[in-house]
Amino acid sequence: DEDDGEAAGPDADDVQAALRAYAEVTSKAVAMKLLKEKGKADVLSKLKPANYAAVIDAAKAATKKAKAKR
Repeated sequence: DEDDGEAAGPDADDVQAALRAYAEVTSKAVAMKLLKEKGKADVLSKLKPANYAAVIDAAKAATKKAKAKR
């Protein structure tokens, strides 16, 4: 049974997980700012699927950077 979920690209759950991880090392406000800047959306439900990957990549990179500063 092939899992085609990943092949289609990231979904809203992936975005939420990446933002949540970033919020854990910064704050929810900082994570929401990243969503607004990279995803051009005020809230996750308004984020267009075309922007999912950009937000995830930015959140993962920012999380790594924030963890390195600890």
